[in-house]
Amino acid sequence: MSRKLEILLQEEKWEVDDADRLKVLQSSLDLIVYIRKTITRCSQFSRKQTLIGLYKLFKRYLGRYCTALAAKIPTYTRNCFHEG
Repeated sequence: MSRKLEILLQEEKWEVDDADRLKVLQSSLDLIVYIRKTITRCSQFSRKQTLIGLYKLFKRYLGRYCTALAAKIPTYTRNCFHEG
């Protein structure tokens, strides 16, 4: 997952087309698709331990993705999201 996140962040244009109806970064869509596919694949195995492991993995990498996104937000906006 580390490599996947690295690729998504490198390929992200960090711009949203004004003509798009939904203002969403492509990397966020790709990340959600990747997570859904991973859950589908892993749910074929032992569910309890597998899903707990996936939860911990997704939590870590979604945090890293959030940090990368926050770094792109201007400082005055970023401070609005600070939890203290």
